[in-house]
Amino acid sequence: MKRIRLNIWIPPFLWMAFIFFFSTEVFSEESTGSLILPVLKALFPHASPESLENIHFFIRKMSHFTEFGILSLLWLRTLRNGWEGMPFPFYIASFILSTVYAIIDELHQSFVSVRTPSSIDVLIDSLGAASSLVLLKIFQSFRYKKPLTEEKGNGKN
Repeated sequence: MKRIRLNIWIPPFLWMAFIFFFSTEVFSEESTGSLILPVLKALFPHASPESLENIHFFIRKMSHFTEFGILSLLWLRTLRNGWEGMPFPFYIASFILSTVYAIIDELHQSFVSVRTPSSIDVLIDSLGAASSLVLLKIFQSFRYKKPLTEEKGNGKN
């Protein structure tokens, strides 16, 4: 029987708390814009305000993608606790847990006065979760691929 360590459950829940905090007024579009837009203006002094707003929008959406990509990897690590390898059902469960939390996160934003829930954000979050899991699977397939060796008894000595 596998021994389950309870402390392995802490990272995904801490990360979910981090995401929850990012869904508050502190990280609203207006708040992040007051920090990011001046930096973008300094980096790109000839860019139009519209271009800077588009870059800011892209940064915010990539943050969603990245946050949930990390969350799905944390869930995968937690769920495979004590198992050798990473069976495919753990990938599916990690994706589902991350997507469910993306929905919960958007529902949370509906209660924050300066935030609005968005199904597009849930899609971006889910794509981030799926992408990180797919990239991990690809990385592992290259990392653990066994080199071709000569078979015994092939007639060569």
